[in-house]
Formats: sequence, C-alpha cells, structure tokens
Amino acid sequence: MSLHGWRVKLPQAFGGMRLAFRQTATDGVWRVFFMRFLIAEADLRVDKTNGATVRKVSERAPGLTPV
Repeated sequence: MSLHGWRVKLPQAFGGMRLAFRQTATDGVWRVFFMRFLIAEADLRVDKTNGATVRKVSERAPGLTPV
C-alpha cells in the first residue's frame, strides 16, 4: 500500500481489504485499522526511500481477543 507517496508494507492477509489510516497526535504517525480493529502503526517520519516503519500492534490489544 502507499500513503502520501510512502510505501507501507502490511501483512498479505489484508490484500484487497479496505483499511483505514487515521492520524495520531504525533505528526507523521498513522494508525491502521481493519474494521474497528487497530492492526498496525505506520511511522512516516523516517527516510522515504525505505518506506514507512510499520509497528505491529499486539494481538492481545483490547477488542481483538476471541469471545
């Protein structure tokens, strides 16, 4: 995927899915959501040639635990 010209590498499982990118309070850091679930954070504050730094969110994050 790309966001503002930055390459954002996300898991292949989300290929073809609709994802939402939402800004955080930190300039250049975006949260990536699938439906209502936070799946990653993309940091656009680094060198653009390497793409965004993507931090995966813990699978134990609230709302992601199985019922």
